[in-house]
Amino acid sequence: LVLARLGELRASVLALDTDMLVLADPYPLLRAPPLSRCSLVLPAEGTRVNLGIMYVRGGGRAGMSGVASVLWDVVRRLRLFLEQGDEWLLRDARSGRTSLQGLWDQGLFTDAIQSAILGRHLYPYTYLQSDPRHVAWNRTGGGLEWPAPGQDRAPKAVARLHRVQWRMPREREQ
Repeated sequence: LVLARLGELRASVLALDTDMLVLADPYPLLRAPPLSRCSLVLPAEGTRVNLGIMYVRGGGRAGMSGVASVLWDVVRRLRLFLEQGDEWLLRDARSGRTSLQGLWDQGLFTDAIQSAILGRHLYPYTYLQSDPRHVAWNRTGGGLEWPAPGQDRAPKAVARLHRVQWRMPREREQ
């Protein structure tokens, strides 16, 4: 929530996990091309994001509203799954017990980025971490309505949606 608000206010934020050790000043790297052209810097972890280090570049940069939108989408996802009462309790598909694994920050963030890229809300990470037979996934009329009718709900098909196509801005041609 704090990061989303700071991004919205166009503040620059470098967020590190508590288990990160910084041995040199990261700002020269973040301020040099090609990273200097990025509004959001995250390391890849395979096809997902790793939030051990995250840099949100503020100021009057173009694209900042897109970064703020992704950050607020992560907040929206957390609230959606935590504040909707018993209907949204996440349950392990095998044991049936309550599980918060579907709220893992890196999983939610990856889904939020992929949703922004594709222009529609996707929930593959949380879906795969819960019981797909739960009534919450089958709502109609203003609910999630995800997966979409006719969409392949097999775990491998849903898992393919939980991937980010990583792109780095190209150096400008001289």
